[in-house]
Amino acid sequence: MTKIISSSQKVPSNEFEKKLDKMLDINYQIIVKINKNIFYLFIPELNLIAKGDDISLVYKNLQTQKINLFTDYIKIGVDELVPFPSDGPIKTVKVIKDFIIKPFFGVILILFFLTAVMVEMSRMIKRQYFNVGYVELFAQRLKKMSPESKQRLISSLHGIVNELKPVTNELMPLFKADDNK
Repeated sequence: MTKIISSSQKVPSNEFEKKLDKMLDINYQIIVKINKNIFYLFIPELNLIAKGDDISLVYKNLQTQKINLFTDYIKIGVDELVPFPSDGPIKTVKVIKDFIIKPFFGVILILFFLTAVMVEMSRMIKRQYFNVGYVELFAQRLKKMSPESKQRLISSLHGIVNELKPVTNELMPLFKADDNK
């Protein structure tokens, strides 16, 4: 909220000094340009510029301008409107961009890539092992077997069927219940 005080109203000096000190603690970026042995110092956010041939005097002049500007802001009662350095929000956006958004999209890309690889691998495995039917494969191998090997295989299968028969008898009512529906 802005409040305007008249020139007859004065800000108490203790409060004034606290506000001024707080404003002077704000770190603004100073741009330095040199042209024909003349130093130009500029604070973009405050639109302050100082120039001269001695950089220390130019810097002191810039600081004096900054103090005068802040003093005017306080006297008028609009000190909360002082522009802050632009690198604060820019750095925050950069931090968000660098440490949150980029890794998030990186993870999404990696997951997408892994999913594509897994889908392709499953298609290859399916083509390699399931397109050739097990029945045909089993029939081809059965034709190549000697009669003794066939007999051993058949007796093994009989043994497996006999072991599984009690389980199938227990499961049979479940299949009959489905047939009635």
